[in-house]
Amino acid sequence: TLVINIGDQLAQWTNNVFRSTVHRAINRSGVRRYSIPLFFGTDYHVQIKPMPSCVSPERPPRYEPVAAGDYVHQHLQEVYY
Repeated sequence: TLVINIGDQLAQWTNNVFRSTVHRAINRSGVRRYSIPLFFGTDYHVQIKPMPSCVSPERPPRYEPVAAGDYVHQHLQEVYY
């Protein structure tokens, strides 16, 4: 099985065409299983804003542009402080 969790930054780039998910894994099988997580990020100064192909008059931008590093810093502040 392959599971792809969409993160907040991809949700912002796609204007919620692909939505961020909460990761949760529960093993009820009683059988050992393996997980190989792989994370991707962007450079600190990359602008995160909805892509033009994901914006239209019927689907206006849901997010203001923000630098990736500033977004991560703000999110960590909200979660841990």
